[in-house]
Amino acid sequence: MKLFRRFVFFLAFISGTYGLTAQDFHKSLYNMMPLAVNPAYTGDFEGSFRLSGMYKDQTSSTYKTPSFSVDVPILMVRKRDWLSAGISFDSDTAGELKFGTTRSLLSVSYHLSLDKKGKDYFILGYQFGSDNTKIRDKDAAISLDGNDNIISNLNPDNKTSNAINNIGLMYRSQLDKNTMLNIGAAYLYVIRQEKEVASGASGNVGKRPSEFVVHGLIDRNIDKNLSIHPSFIIRSRGTEGTEVMIQAMAGYLIRPDLALRLKGGIGYDLDQGPALLLGADYGEWKFGLSFEFPIYGIAEATDFGGFEISASKIINVYKKPAVQPAICCPDL
Repeated sequence: MKLFRRFVFFLAFISGTYGLTAQDFHKSLYNMMPLAVNPAYTGDFEGSFRLSGMYKDQTSSTYKTPSFSVDVPILMVRKRDWLSAGISFDSDTAGELKFGTTRSLLSVSYHLSLDKKGKDYFILGYQFGSDNTKIRDKDAAISLDGNDNIISNLNPDNKTSNAINNIGLMYRSQLDKNTMLNIGAAYLYVIRQEKEVASGASGNVGKRPSEFVVHGLIDRNIDKNLSIHPSFIIRSRGTEGTEVMIQAMAGYLIRPDLALRLKGGIGYDLDQGPALLLGADYGEWKFGLSFEFPIYGIAEATDFGGFEISASKIINVYKKPAVQPAICCPDL
């Protein structure tokens, strides 16, 4: 029985830590949370500030992940360059033990214009912050542990905190009046640190691996109504594997007077399988919804992999012009 309890606890703990790692690794609507892809995306828009939010529920491995970010261009430099800043938060919960991590990050980026018309930009971004990892259901861990003292060496506050440092660069170009290209690369978790909640038989999660990310996106208007939005992302985590995702999205402007464009398409993850992608643009609002249908790996026994729902909005705040009062002369 002791061996069985050890085995059950080991599986529960590992499933939580594996799920937590994979959640960092996999988001179908990655274009809706750009600061989670590359810090160079910070402030890469026209407007005063941008709000982005996402909720992911991956039922096959009991993920629940809310995410939120806000970024803003803060300072013009020269005539066409600018400096931006942003903040982002996300929280993972995974496995029977509700093993979770909460991350908070600050990011800055510099947008360097490569031409006089502002069509080509090189962007450099940096992101820093920390994550806090803990077993959120300590009672479940103790119940699984039994009397074997596997988690008797839990950290005093049942959590650990590590620093995060991410760097990224991106090239954005207005290829013609109908086509925009974004391509970039990022190096995440530059400084690798131990992530240990418990020092018992299964407690040491080891070092978080660094990640190297390459991504690309094309926005092209085929005509005044139809648009296409192909994209890809490749995330490599060394010995833990490489994720490759490609997406084919199209949009159709159904109400020009409302700037309402409906979108749909298919995404494909070489490890997880296909995903149905839906979305809409309404003025400065963007909405996204995805349904994943995993056909490989540990999730192939389930018929429904999970879903994501997201929204973002660019908000413009303009200073009201100071109008000089007009004085009318009664003699005129």
